[in-house]
Amino acid sequence: MIAEVVRTRSKREWLVALEAVGVPCGPINALDEVFDDPHVVAHGLRRDLEHPLAGHVPQVAAPIVLSATPAGSDDAPPLLGQHTREVLRERLALDDGEIDRLARAGVIGVR
Repeated sequence: MIAEVVRTRSKREWLVALEAVGVPCGPINALDEVFDDPHVVAHGLRRDLEHPLAGHVPQVAAPIVLSATPAGSDDAPPLLGQHTREVLRERLALDDGEIDRLARAGVIGVR
């Protein structure tokens, strides 16, 4: 029933109506709308990073700005399995032989 009523107005119309009566609200943006949001644009929250498989990838920058210590990363999102060996060595103390055995068995994916 709620979905039926919500479909009767646009997202913008609902925001205006709810804000007018003091209801805290905000839009739920589709992916193609995220970087066009005026708040995102005004605060420079878009960062573009190079990804080895996907090319140029837009990312949301860290929303916190610190004066002496910049927040965020210049690294693109990792590839599937990119850090598997490192994590298994450091956290589970597995050696390369055991990691290779798990990879051959299809238990884990490694790059």
